[in-house]
Amino acid sequence: MRRYQFVWVFLCLTGFVGGITAANDSLEVLQLHEKKFEWMILGNLDSLSNLLAEDVMYVHSNGWVENKSEILENIESGHLTYRQVDIEEQAIRFYGSVAIVKGLAEFQVALDGNPITLDLLYSETYHLEDGKWRLVHRHACRPISGD
Repeated sequence: MRRYQFVWVFLCLTGFVGGITAANDSLEVLQLHEKKFEWMILGNLDSLSNLLAEDVMYVHSNGWVENKSEILENIESGHLTYRQVDIEEQAIRFYGSVAIVKGLAEFQVALDGNPITLDLLYSETYHLEDGKWRLVHRHACRPISGD
């Protein structure tokens, strides 16, 4: 009888631990996702740089594509200023070492000092590299209204 109890306890614990790991990964990626916006707003380029993969592709809703150095340079120079990001919805899915965040948010930015407010649907792809989550791809578009 004890042997079966041990197996049952082992199976329950390993399933439970797996669930905890997935929940921890979800929490970690979603926190990084939200922190990324905070770092962009505050101009915390060191933290942002650590999150961005070297080959990141950042696609804006108008088709403008930035690489890592361009993202950092455009924020530092004030060419693109993030003023506020209000996340309305977010969801996350995992595929092994890849996490995809889907979000809907209102972005208040300024491009060369000209204020812009946009409601955007976006997806961000994170990859677990050397124990750290890195943003490898982001794509945004304007949501289709149901009106």
